[in-house]
Amino acid sequence: MAFEELLELQSQVGTKAYKQLVTGSSTKKQSSRPPVPKACVADKHRPLEMSAKVRVPFLRQVVPISKKVARDPRFHDLSGEYSPEVFDKTYQFLDDIRAREKELVKKQLKRRRSGEEHEKLQQLLQRTEQQEMAPKSQSGSRSCAWPCSRSGGLGPSEATGHAS
Repeated sequence: MAFEELLELQSQVGTKAYKQLVTGSSTKKQSSRPPVPKACVADKHRPLEMSAKVRVPFLRQVVPISKKVARDPRFHDLSGEYSPEVFDKTYQFLDDIRAREKELVKKQLKRRRSGEEHEKLQQLLQRTEQQEMAPKSQSGSRSCAWPCSRSGGLGPSEATGHAS
C-alpha cells in the first residue's frame, strides 16, 4: 500500500484501530519483564510461594523488634551509690595479683643481664611501678588541690601569673 492510502485509512478508522490493524496486537504497553503468573495456593494452610524475581517491600517488619534502652550506670539510680572504700575493698585482690606479677618480673630481670628481653622486662617493671604510684598521687592531689587559697596564699590565678 502507498503512504497516502495508509494515511487515508488512519483518518477513516481512527489512530487506535489503525495501530491495531497494522501491528496486529493490542495498544497496551508491553513491559520489559515477562509476565509473572499469580501465585496460587494449593492448600489454604500452606504458606504463599513468592517468586525470587519479585522485589520485597523495602522496610517490611516481619516481627516487631523492641528497642533496647541504653542506660549509663554512672547516672542511673538503679546502679546504687559509688563508694570508693567499697570499691577498693572489692577489688583488693587485684593489688595482690599485681604485686605477685611484679615480683615475678623482678626475678626474670635478675636472670637476664642484657639483651632485648632485659630491656622489655625493665620497661614492664617501670610501667607497673608507675601504675602503683598513680592512684596514690591522685588521691593526694584530690584532697588538697589548692590548700592555701583561702588563707591568703597563692590561688589558681596567682600561681599561673594571670590576674583576675
